[in-house]
Amino acid sequence: MKLRALAAGLMAALPITLAAVTPAQADTAYITEAAGHAQAEKAEYGIPASVSIAQSILESNWGRSGLSRNYLNFHGLKCGAPDRPGPIATGCRQLPTVECPGGNCGGTKAYFRVFASMRDSFRDHGRNLTTNSAYAHAMPFRNDPDRYIREIARTYATDPAYADKVIKVMRDHNLYRFDSGGPLPAPQELIIGGGDTDFTGDGRADIATFTRGAAADVFVASSTGTGFSGTAAKWHNDFAFHNEIPLTGDFDGDGKADIATFTRGSAADVFVALSTGSGFTGTSVKWHDSFAYNDEVPAVGDFNGDGKDDIATFTRGAAADVFVALSTGSGFSGTTVKWHDWFAAHSEVPAVGDFNGDGKDDIATFTRGSAGDVFVATSTGTGFSGTTVKWHDRFAFDGEVPLVGDFNGDKKADIITFTRGAAGDAYVALSDGARFVGDGVKWHDRFAVGTETPGVGDFDGDGKDDIVTYTRGNAADAYVATSTGGGFSGDGVKWHDWFAAGAEIPAPAVL
Repeated sequence: MKLRALAAGLMAALPITLAAVTPAQADTAYITEAAGHAQAEKAEYGIPASVSIAQSILESNWGRSGLSRNYLNFHGLKCGAPDRPGPIATGCRQLPTVECPGGNCGGTKAYFRVFASMRDSFRDHGRNLTTNSAYAHAMPFRNDPDRYIREIARTYATDPAYADKVIKVMRDHNLYRFDSGGPLPAPQELIIGGGDTDFTGDGRADIATFTRGAAADVFVASSTGTGFSGTAAKWHNDFAFHNEIPLTGDFDGDGKADIATFTRGSAADVFVALSTGSGFTGTSVKWHDSFAYNDEVPAVGDFNGDGKDDIATFTRGAAADVFVALSTGSGFSGTTVKWHDWFAAHSEVPAVGDFNGDGKDDIATFTRGSAGDVFVATSTGTGFSGTTVKWHDRFAFDGEVPLVGDFNGDKKADIITFTRGAAGDAYVALSDGARFVGDGVKWHDRFAVGTETPGVGDFDGDGKDDIVTYTRGNAADAYVATSTGGGFSGDGVKWHDWFAAGAEIPAPAVL
């Protein structure tokens, strides 16, 4: 497994190239990167972001340790046994370490967890602290970071001064500021996988899972209308390696959804494999060689309305540019064709859908945080029109997960937000062609709980988009609730009992 390539992908995602800056600048860059993951961890698990960032600084030496650079383990998380990495890590690796039992420090060896991404390392940190009974007594103090770290330190580390060291880091760098409210910086590996997933062309959305890593397998389970059929149905064995971003869409316009992968980084290549209805053909077929650089967020949609899905990339940050390359049926045309110069700024979450029902996909952005605004720019066929056109002013707060789908079947894309966590609520606002209508309209009260991964698709083929949630991890279940046009029906209806295991990337889904 080429773990060093994963580490290289992480370093490329940092805002500053560490090799070319001062140590102080590198430390600031690390905090900026870690803060997004820690705040997402806090939103899901309740762990103080200040504590998670400070622990990762100590455990990874500001992201410079071999454990963090080579194995993307930023919190020193160990395996329960050599073959027990847990539901998120991809494996275990024996490494030398220092332990201080009873205050007597000495060298030893231990098995540490290996992760596919920095995001997964932070997720597993939160999962470990909230599912391990040894830390349960600390949860009542989660709003007091100093007290919280003192409560968990005795179990988390053998160093008797561990809590004092973490608190010093939090105070020296004012990490407490990341525990306050406001918009959450999104992790750098944001995957907005809302593209078409009807791989067989029968009118019903199917599901796929990308193993990524060194194996890079792609499995598909096709919809029967009441379930997903196929567990080990491998449709490709060499696609979307390591931390590439896999997306889906009908790129050649034949009615069957295909797959694309974005290498990002400095190469910025885009590869496509077309669906035959029973597999994906093409391994190294490059459809673009200069699209979606570094940590840009790629997306798929039919932006000119010709029946073939195109690609877009959101630079976000301070530039907030949106570039589009149109499909020719055998490649994507256009490298620096800017369709918008101020959309989805900073850490906002972009999305794609035909919100006005004219047959051309538009773009939306969710500010989340305490504002919960949603802005839309509609497609003209050659660009996106509208910069500060607000379609909703109270939707998808803080760490909620927003998605897009036509839930009432009127050919206009609507929006949904999943609260996840213990509540597991799903709220929908319907499009009237000029705005999203509905504030606090709950369509489901128990779906995509905890840290499950939600997605949207018309799984029963009735013209109305439904919702799916993937438990991933060791359970790898997939549950579906179908749309009635005014709500989602089904609580705990399992459509598959072994799909998208571990940290695999399912589609359709947003991560």
